[in-house]
Amino acid sequence: MEFYDYPSSSSSHFSFGVWVERVRDICSSAVTTVLGNLVSAIFTFFFAMG
Repeated sequence: MEFYDYPSSSSSHFSFGVWVERVRDICSSAVTTVLGNLVSAIFTFFFAMG
């Protein structure tokens, strides 16, 4: 039974790693979106000034 318990804890650690990877992906895309909006706002501002 001990041999059976170890892989299950190992697989839960694996899914935690996958979860961390997914959160990092979401954060990365959120940062990209914010930067894109910022650049767009800056361009809009300069075009409005011109």
